[in-house]
Amino acid sequence: MNGQFFAVDVSSFTVFFIVLEILLIFGLFITIFSFNFSIKRNKKKYLEEHNSSFYYIINLRTQKVLKYNSRDLSVYKNETFVDFLSQFSSEEQNNVKNWLIENLNKDDFDRFDKCAVGLFTFADVKLNTLYKKIALKIVAVDQNDELIYLETTKLSNFPTNDYKSKKRVKKISYDLGEIKKSYEDGFFAKGSSYIISFQKKESVESIFNESFVKLLILDGLYSVLDKNDVSFYFKNPSRFEIGLLDKGFVTVAQTKANLKKIYKKINETMEGYGLLNFYKYTVVGGIVSDFSHSFDTMYNSLYQYIGDNFDKKLDCTLYRKEENLNNALDNVKNEFHSVISRRGIESNYRSIVQVKEDRILNYGYFVNFKVKSNVFKNIEMLKKAGKQFNQCKGILSLCMKECVPPYYNARENYFSKLIIPINYDELDATLDQATRITHLNESHIVFLLDINEFLDIEDLNIAYQTIKKVQLKGYEVGLLIREGEFQVKKELYEAIDMFFVDCELEENVKADSKSFINAHALLEKLVSYKKPIIEINARSFSEIELIYRSGIQYFSSDIIQSFSPMITPLDKKTIKKLVNIAK
Repeated sequence: MNGQFFAVDVSSFTVFFIVLEILLIFGLFITIFSFNFSIKRNKKKYLEEHNSSFYYIINLRTQKVLKYNSRDLSVYKNETFVDFLSQFSSEEQNNVKNWLIENLNKDDFDRFDKCAVGLFTFADVKLNTLYKKIALKIVAVDQNDELIYLETTKLSNFPTNDYKSKKRVKKISYDLGEIKKSYEDGFFAKGSSYIISFQKKESVESIFNESFVKLLILDGLYSVLDKNDVSFYFKNPSRFEIGLLDKGFVTVAQTKANLKKIYKKINETMEGYGLLNFYKYTVVGGIVSDFSHSFDTMYNSLYQYIGDNFDKKLDCTLYRKEENLNNALDNVKNEFHSVISRRGIESNYRSIVQVKEDRILNYGYFVNFKVKSNVFKNIEMLKKAGKQFNQCKGILSLCMKECVPPYYNARENYFSKLIIPINYDELDATLDQATRITHLNESHIVFLLDINEFLDIEDLNIAYQTIKKVQLKGYEVGLLIREGEFQVKKELYEAIDMFFVDCELEENVKADSKSFINAHALLEKLVSYKKPIIEINARSFSEIELIYRSGIQYFSSDIIQSFSPMITPLDKKTIKKLVNIAK
């Protein structure tokens, strides 16, 4: 009996356990189903709320509008033009209407598919009870049928007007003048500064207006940055870039994190709008305390990284004052050695003519040097770096190798001279390099010195000895005088072989002009030394004629012949003008 009761109890417990297990499994299934349903419902709601693109075909002739949602272009909605305008705030409806009509009637639209691409504006629309900022972009127009093809994009994070209280919210970006004043007054002393720069990819035709792209990027950045601390600005409207100042206190680590956050958000935005195929971009930033108190200097300190970032395909770069000094020196040094190793110096030649009564003679050629470098803008900058790195001889040797052999092979006659500008303190080093330069001793070289170099020399005896040493080697020495008579001892003038003068006369100079009277006094003094005088910067043939009447026969200027990488003969028309002056 007890055994039977035990069997019944066990059986009942087993049934109860099975039923309980079934109920638990069913409950779990219901929970999972409900959770999935909630996810799908919320995902749909999220997509509906965040989908930002609608397309409209607006017929201004019939006042009808077709509205398409970007999620499904096979479905559209008919509405009137009044309905279309009603989505905008009452303050902006007329602005949108006038903007559309104005762009439909433009005269410079020549093709249906290209004519109005990139025209945009933005306005506030009411979504439920809230206003949102949207951008409107005209994709194309058909003037014959008065059709406008329009795309609207919701800018979810842009500030909008509070239409209930009629108060203006914080500006999207400050006026550049306000930005500069705030920065230089110390408002951003503990903040950080950034430049976001964009470049169109090579061989890609973009149909996007750059200003429109900037709006999309700003909208994305507003979602990840503190609107109360951040101000955007556009320093140079011609550059495709965005400037950003954050007045919030940041450390170096936070600035690095911000750089990555900004770059990541830009990437998401560009990808979301299909812009990655058209543009590349980079971000540079740093702590404001590392910069100068001048806004422009700060901006330039950041901007110098932009080109290098694009060349090296860097996402972002952090500016550090100490690192910047070392990096800048390393960059200069590397570029200096690059110029020397690739022979990055180009010689340019310009004729020197002698105007005689019956003919025009070629007296020689003036040479200048162009440095092929983004770092060194001219030969003097390269020479300055050469002194810093103790590499002056390498520059001098390269200059001679670049200018002498082409001149020797192309000169018109054996007696013509090659005028090479050089610094006084380079003469000894140049003589040391002379034996290594092909045809140097057969080329009638004139080393041209600048008189300014002698103004601070108290004892000119050493200078005279150096000049004599150069002349004993078979070379001549010229002296360049630019700004009238200088108070230099006459022994220097006597030691020189020829003078080069810039009379600095105005374009319509006359014999009684003050500038010519001053120049004439200098020329009279130089004539007394009975040495060739070459005017190097005449701006017109009338100026050449006036100077020629003063007894000067030698001229070299752009009005006669421009500098050229090759030695070229004078233009026949120029020769004729010079002959007429001589007659």
